[in-house]
Amino acid sequence: MSGVAAPAIEDHLIEVLLPSLWPDVQISRGHPGRWVKPDVAWLGPTVCTSAGQVCMGPLRLQDEPYEITVLISCTRAGDHTAQADADAAAWVLLSALRDSLRAATTPNLGGTCVRAKLASYSLERSDDAELLEKHGRNATITAVLEVLART
Repeated sequence: MSGVAAPAIEDHLIEVLLPSLWPDVQISRGHPGRWVKPDVAWLGPTVCTSAGQVCMGPLRLQDEPYEITVLISCTRAGDHTAQADADAAAWVLLSALRDSLRAATTPNLGGTCVRAKLASYSLERSDDAELLEKHGRNATITAVLEVLART
């Protein structure tokens, strides 16, 4: 492969992997703005983590390490008692993504990757009083995928 691998990885995540794992989740590239489903996922920042990628000659690097952020947001109607349901829904979606990467014998993400893993994640609960009153309880997980692509 030649060129930057990030577009192929993002395309595979948005068009193939995430829809196959989460068929009932609204998935978008970037924040979806106003969403219509209670469960939403989108791509956040994609960062190439090695500044030495662009160089000439036979010693140039052929691997591109990336960190790709996937955000998972689950909302459940109700008062504070619905928070556990929102949290559980978000954890289930994250587990499906982690298990998919773990089980793949060749996690090539569209033919580009040598390795992919779930590197880190965090769950945040909304404290916006207007959002809580209007939509219910929300849990958002920020997951960072660590990907090594071959160019």
